[in-house]
Amino acid sequence: MAVRDLADIAAIEAIPLSKRALPESTYAVLVAGAERTPDTKALSFFLSADRLDATHHWTYAELVADITRAANAFAAFGVTTDRPVAFVLPNLPETHFTIWGGEAAGAALAINPMLEPRQIAELMRAARASVLVTLAPALNPKGWSGLVAELASLPDLRTIASVDMADYPDSGTGEAARASIAEAAASSPVKVVNLRHAMREMPFDRLLTDRLTSAPAARPARRRLRPGRIEAKCSTPGPSRRCSPAPS
Repeated sequence: MAVRDLADIAAIEAIPLSKRALPESTYAVLVAGAERTPDTKALSFFLSADRLDATHHWTYAELVADITRAANAFAAFGVTTDRPVAFVLPNLPETHFTIWGGEAAGAALAINPMLEPRQIAELMRAARASVLVTLAPALNPKGWSGLVAELASLPDLRTIASVDMADYPDSGTGEAARASIAEAAASSPVKVVNLRHAMREMPFDRLLTDRLTSAPAARPARRRLRPGRIEAKCSTPGPSRRCSPAPS
């Protein structure tokens, strides 16, 4: 209804939220949207404004699939409502997976990547964050070295999930980032994992946590346009799948 005056506001507020049949969680909202328009483009990402032809796309079904994978990975790492997943990331698709997947698993804590490592650590300490999602060491070497020195003293931190960018071939940093995660995992006092690898081990069509009672994730789209507008055939849904160009 249109809101024209205080009477209209009072009329809206007279109906309790419990009577409005609203989705019970943000995850339920996303699932409902994907069920309505599973094949509609939901998210687009490009690494450079000079390469708008190399855009990575997610349909609504694919987006929910990756959010579900992330939620299941975070739940396996120990994320709960009082042990959130913290993320220190630029604006990436993985940021969306972490926000919504973190909320589905328990809670998500956004931290400004421009803060100093000590400030980041103090925010995580106050929130009792159990997981941190951040860029791979090779993608942010100075920030990583300062951050690891601070995070080693956090009693609730169990896992660092690194974003390696390997699923974006045009980034040119995939192999170096992956290698830096493996190196960090060998030397860090805190468990270090590759976020995408962890997500690939998880189901995309249901939540493993019983915190939410929402419906299973929407069905995955069958087709997707890859960078350069090349149609691809893929074995599993979402950007973590491996695709090959369709025959012409």
